[in-house]
Amino acid sequence: MSLTILAPAPVFVALAVLFGLRLVYIALYRLTCHPLAGVPGPRLAALTRLYEIYYDAALQGQYAYRIGKMHKKYGKAVLLVRH
Repeated sequence: MSLTILAPAPVFVALAVLFGLRLVYIALYRLTCHPLAGVPGPRLAALTRLYEIYYDAALQGQYAYRIGKMHKKYGKAVLLVRH
């Protein structure tokens, strides 16, 4: 009995590449071209909501305290979430 390895279909490879390029485009847009790109704050928070999820879920609701620390570090105008 021989084991054959199937190569992924070219359509799936193309979709994966397009999805990856879209993620790169969104990241570059949010960090450089978005109207709020100049507002100071953590870059991970500018890219995704994972920053907030980490502090709320993994650290059991510590995001509110983290906001206070960010205000001390970056000033009153801190970008917390991008929509």
